[in-house]
Amino acid sequence: MRKTLHTISAILITLIIFTLSPAIRKTEISSDEAILSYDFEDGDFGNWFPLGNQSKLTIDSRHSRKGKTSLYVSEREAAWSGAALNVDDLLNQGESYHFEAAIHIDSDVSHKISWTLKYELNGSVEYVGIGSIDAGSVGWSEITGDALIPEGANDAIIYFEADDASVNFNIDVLNISGTEKKVTDPPKDEDAIFEYTYDFENGLDGWKSRGNPTVECSGDFSYSGSSSLHVTNRSSVWNGPTVNISSMIKAGISYQYTAYVMYNERIYEDEHVFLLELQYNYNGEEVYKTINEKLLQRGNWSKIVGEFTVPYGAKDIHLYVQTQNTEEGQAPDINDLMNFYIDDITIIDSTVMHRNEMIMNIFIAVVSVLILILCIFIALFVKRKLQETQDVLDSAAKDSMTGALNRNSYEEQINFYTQNPDKCKNIFITICDVNFLKYINDNYGHDKGDDAIRRCASVLLSTVGKKGKVYRTGGDEFVCITNNDVSEAINKALETESGNYKGYPFAAAAGTSSYDPEEDAAPDIKEIISRSDLHMYRNKQLLKEQMKKFYGIE
Repeated sequence: MRKTLHTISAILITLIIFTLSPAIRKTEISSDEAILSYDFEDGDFGNWFPLGNQSKLTIDSRHSRKGKTSLYVSEREAAWSGAALNVDDLLNQGESYHFEAAIHIDSDVSHKISWTLKYELNGSVEYVGIGSIDAGSVGWSEITGDALIPEGANDAIIYFEADDASVNFNIDVLNISGTEKKVTDPPKDEDAIFEYTYDFENGLDGWKSRGNPTVECSGDFSYSGSSSLHVTNRSSVWNGPTVNISSMIKAGISYQYTAYVMYNERIYEDEHVFLLELQYNYNGEEVYKTINEKLLQRGNWSKIVGEFTVPYGAKDIHLYVQTQNTEEGQAPDINDLMNFYIDDITIIDSTVMHRNEMIMNIFIAVVSVLILILCIFIALFVKRKLQETQDVLDSAAKDSMTGALNRNSYEEQINFYTQNPDKCKNIFITICDVNFLKYINDNYGHDKGDDAIRRCASVLLSTVGKKGKVYRTGGDEFVCITNNDVSEAINKALETESGNYKGYPFAAAAGTSSYDPEEDAAPDIKEIISRSDLHMYRNKQLLKEQMKKFYGIE
């Protein structure tokens, strides 16, 4: 009987232990099967970084779950801001993983701490909860959970957050269990020199959007080959294309970065500055470095090139292209958010660059005489052809008398706005007319009348400058199409010119209008021109009264 009772007791104890074992495992983190472990004992963050650069990461010796130190997350600016880790190169797609970590909070009350998996899939951003706990005000709490990395997921990261932005917390003894990432390293060649080019002939090649613009391969334009990368729908100047080059370059080595960039839509200004930049995590902070910047001409592929050495310890390195940053507090305009193309992005070990320079110098020295002779003949031929082409273009587009664009160019532009009415929302139309031209011709001669027309054109061209275009649409009639309202500047310049007496009375009337959603049912270039003409006519009547008063002109 006693033996039977012992047997039953042993069975009951075994059952109790088996039943309670999940709870026991919840309070003690095991790393027996962990493929990735972080205990932060070596004073290094590894690849951890502050999500959105809106918190600070430090190695903390005040609290630790095991050992002497842990990762401390502080100065959080939002509830979601915290420590993050990119797991694209660490975990396999299509497989599930088990996650474990210990959490300690700096608070007198408990707060919810969440662990989340974030990734991009089929163009949308997905969030999957790994696990969450209500961390107590004293001691360490364990957070565990499982998550699947789906096939096709890009930019997968795991990150911690707290329900209150004011809460700081520590992370320690973090383990990830599952199937280890299978990586096949290429054969190492210590003498090999790195060089890589993105030509977008076979797809995005790892490039993606920075922010939420649209980044896609396009066959419309290319610097070489048949395609390039087209960037559209930008809402901030920093929006653009980016690629992770962490696995491609080595810290402490100088690389030359080259990018060909082009924008060509006629709604944009003639010149704009673009930046070629690097972003990386260094000592727990996001660092942004400009490799080079360049003023680009609309419609031309331009090469942006520069050298940079990423410091030792840099993690999560990205290369990207963007337009120039605006002044603090200044809202971006249509030019700051322009669409653009990039092509033939090259990253090359500077050793290659210097070697190529040496080879090129030798080659140039050997064939310099032949090249010089050939260049002279080519230059003369090209100069003649360019001059002929330029003469034809100038003759076709410009008014020879005033230097303004001619009527044909004006009608072509108006036809463009007629076919694209939405483009009318961002322009201003100024109509200008020389007053009393007949009076000047009859009393001072037609040469003075022509001079008055040229004076009006000169004032408009110098005032409008790069803000728009000036067209001569008739004998003494001009139309300015600008991106900004220059009516005040034009009226002031014409008034100043009218006071500059050159042997005959001079005055010109001007009227400006733009799209008005309260008056216009829809954007219509003809309606804008009609209002501009009405404003010009009113100004003309006022100037007539003034001229009549001072010069007695009827």
